[in-house]
Amino acid sequence: MRIRLKPLREQVMVIANATGGVGPVLARRAAQAGARLLLAADEEPALRALAEDIRADGGEVEIVVADATAASAARRITEAALARFGGFDTWINMAATASAGPLLEQSLEALQDGFAPTYWRVVHGSLAAVHHLQRTGGALITVGIPAPAEDGPQGMDAVARQAIKGFTDTLRAEIEQAKTPVAVTLITPTARSSTGLPRSTDSPAGESAGARPSYAAGPVAEAVLHAAQHPLRNLVLGSRGGRRINLAGRLPPRLNRRLTAGAAASQAPAEDGSALPGVSTPALPYTPDVRGVGRPALAAVLVTAAGLLIWAALSRPER
Repeated sequence: MRIRLKPLREQVMVIANATGGVGPVLARRAAQAGARLLLAADEEPALRALAEDIRADGGEVEIVVADATAASAARRITEAALARFGGFDTWINMAATASAGPLLEQSLEALQDGFAPTYWRVVHGSLAAVHHLQRTGGALITVGIPAPAEDGPQGMDAVARQAIKGFTDTLRAEIEQAKTPVAVTLITPTARSSTGLPRSTDSPAGESAGARPSYAAGPVAEAVLHAAQHPLRNLVLGSRGGRRINLAGRLPPRLNRRLTAGAAASQAPAEDGSALPGVSTPALPYTPDVRGVGRPALAAVLVTAAGLLIWAALSRPER
């Protein structure tokens, strides 16, 4: 089934957890592109300041002080979009980091407190979005927890990342089976910048975060805006292993599974980039294939170059 998404200038866009991660950069760029915005977050001062900045630049924005960690809050966000704009076309979940501390060094309560808000924010937001979009069509986009630039223990971050991916993949499969006109996209940066703190405020109190490599917010925001207009599945930013996943995301599910097998084994960063202002850790770069997501000519070259990969995938049995 072909899913048709509107250009940004015709869209109403909901950004949940809009004050976290790349949310502010995304909101400003979406408004500059002409989208009308419903911004939701539980940090009221930061939320109001962001909305005022966007309005000062001529953008149309409404806010709701709510965190989708509760199902009732996700419904309030939906109701606010219906009341102000008559509905929405794209819903964006901004997943917060959970807890990168060693599992064996944290209490069970701390592990639960780190995982629950991160995971359920995405679940409640996604379900609320799909209940609306299944009638009108549109896009559900989740910016997931950044993958690390190097292998190693990642605590509850790794657990929450996989849980979010599992939920998103399952929801997408159900939507595709029902032939519902909703594009479901999961965007995973490979260690991106955050707006001030490398840890989410959801992390257990007193956790030692440590410095992390980061990614510039701009390319992540551009990838989200592209996915809001062009149906994608899974998009990995900033790693060589992500190239196969990105190409496979444009293919039918059966071939998608074959091409993505083993892709996670190659997650090394490439080239250079720049961090958000105020973030001291250096930004790791994006690979050329990610920068070409919104460029049809480059995308065509990449798809052509993927021919050998496709042939190899089809020639070996599916496990």
